[in-house]
Amino acid sequence: MVFADEKKNFIHAIIWSSNILRFKNKLVEGNVYYVKNFSMEKNKDAYRVVSHNNYKIQFHLDTIVKEIIEEVAEIPRFVFELTDYEKFLKKRKKCLCDVIGVLVGVGTLQERQANGTNVTCMELHIEDQRKNRLNMTLWSSMVNQFEQIRFSNYSNVEVIIFTSMIVKDNIGGVSLSSSQSTKIYMDDNIVEIADFKGSIE
Repeated sequence: MVFADEKKNFIHAIIWSSNILRFKNKLVEGNVYYVKNFSMEKNKDAYRVVSHNNYKIQFHLDTIVKEIIEEVAEIPRFVFELTDYEKFLKKRKKCLCDVIGVLVGVGTLQERQANGTNVTCMELHIEDQRKNRLNMTLWSSMVNQFEQIRFSNYSNVEVIIFTSMIVKDNIGGVSLSSSQSTKIYMDDNIVEIADFKGSIE
């Protein structure tokens, strides 16, 4: 979960499983909230959801969350740290990456072993404006999310954003892999997607 303010500063926020039910129906992506009684801690995660912020916030049982309905300063509904394809090596093992591109290839559904368990996965290929190509693997529930979003946002030019992707070094070069925090966006109303489409048309 990521919070952003009107200056486009953003920070990673976490809710432990023991507190999820308390906040599950109180937080909706895109809405504006007043939050009180949370703690701030050093971000020591192996993969950071927000790369430039060394801290994250944690919700507790006494954390207060109140939705703000009235007019407020303009706060972006979506915030992304989009990474240039040529800079992925510098981010390896440091943080999770957001990426945008044109969908140019979709593989078939496969089953692979991960940690001793059979899981579904799918290979995808995307390109940036310079025709640089990235290969990626979506795992488990991300495959279903991708198929549902693609079906409901069909377009001749499929520009897509993947967030919180893990960068991996392979023999053939760098590839990306979905994480538990990954989200997928194909909405033309998102500024970054509209701008990307405009740059390749």
